[in-house]
Amino acid sequence: MKNNLKYNTRGSIVEILTSWEQGRGFASDLLEKLWERTDFSTRDRALINITVNGVIRRKLTLDWLIDRFSAHKLPDRDGYLRQILRLSIFHLLYLDSIPPHAVLHQAGELAKQQGGAGKCSYINGLLRNLLRKKEELPFPNRNHRKEYLSVVHSHPLWIIDHWLETHSFEEVEEICRVDNLPPPIFARCNLLKITPEELESEFKLDGVEFERQDGPVAFWRIKPGRPIGSLRSFRDGHFQIQDISSIQAVELLNPEPGERIADLCAAPGSKAVYIAQKMNNTGSLLASDNNPARLRKLTENIRRLGVSNAVVERINLLRGDRPGQDEGWDGILLDVPCSNTGVLRRRVDARWRIAPADITRLAKQGRELFEASANLIRPGGRIVYSTCSLEPEENGETVRQFIESRPNFQLVKEEFSPPQKNKGDGYYCALVEHQ
Repeated sequence: MKNNLKYNTRGSIVEILTSWEQGRGFASDLLEKLWERTDFSTRDRALINITVNGVIRRKLTLDWLIDRFSAHKLPDRDGYLRQILRLSIFHLLYLDSIPPHAVLHQAGELAKQQGGAGKCSYINGLLRNLLRKKEELPFPNRNHRKEYLSVVHSHPLWIIDHWLETHSFEEVEEICRVDNLPPPIFARCNLLKITPEELESEFKLDGVEFERQDGPVAFWRIKPGRPIGSLRSFRDGHFQIQDISSIQAVELLNPEPGERIADLCAAPGSKAVYIAQKMNNTGSLLASDNNPARLRKLTENIRRLGVSNAVVERINLLRGDRPGQDEGWDGILLDVPCSNTGVLRRRVDARWRIAPADITRLAKQGRELFEASANLIRPGGRIVYSTCSLEPEENGETVRQFIESRPNFQLVKEEFSPPQKNKGDGYYCALVEHQ
């Protein structure tokens, strides 16, 4: 039996944000646990989801404002109070659907439950002062480019600094803007089981709002009225939730029916199942990864989506593991672990989790995985190296270092895109061929 938490929607939001701040899990996992033990309405779930993710994305901006509108610095022991302020300021500035008087009332009620009238008065005063100055908030001047971008768009200063080395101010600001938007949900039709026309009929029966996207691949932008996992069309494997940009690496690899293809960092499997679709479930597909939990998800997706030409193996390329069938492959997809800076709107924790040293570490790991995969490809075969990173060190620089060390490989094509509003996430991919 599910029970709503005692503090209702906003109390639940504060609890999740507090748990996240204390390092008890990723935001997505904490939300999933909340859904499992509660029975919030669709409307309340939407409010909780957009607020938790929005507050985490906007954390730097919100804290900047709290520190400047507070009469005294909040001590660490008042972390709960800071979460109330964060979600309240987020609602006041970024969520027009909630009237200011309702925001102040709810904040006061939450504060009373934690510390009585004194904390209620403190929060009420801070929020009212911020409201009065809403049109002239004390943000850094735009002429101070790095600090302005960092504070106004809530990105760590080191990321802004790094991006400005290779992008213009306007390009970086647009990336930051997109990073702070709720990401669109895209569904790809699984042609192994159903036609696009049949899937649209199922969407209608499931109460899913959908909009067909331009392009040769059957994608829709969807707004489901209930959890995606509860939709019959999803359970039956008729579609896969997958960003539009994520298929670009597979398109570059261009697997054909009857070929031998290996996806060597395959979990959770969205690219692997699209490879199987392009191969018409023929030939041989290896889908491997090194993480047991992610391998279980990979196996689950392969079964749900009706993939019959795939073998799932646990392989650690960095330890020298080789596939059970390790004669030369026609094509290899190597979607390496990366910093995720192209998908910050989806992975809301990532901007606060990564550090400059991670870029260096992940670039080195990417090169090592590239080298290991090169030993598995047949002469005349091809490898697509891909990331969801925007960082040159993890992308083009890694590919060029590989080509320099392997004269029998040739760079054929590179693709790169930053994240785009209402479109795909940021990505990089490169096709190299074994001469």
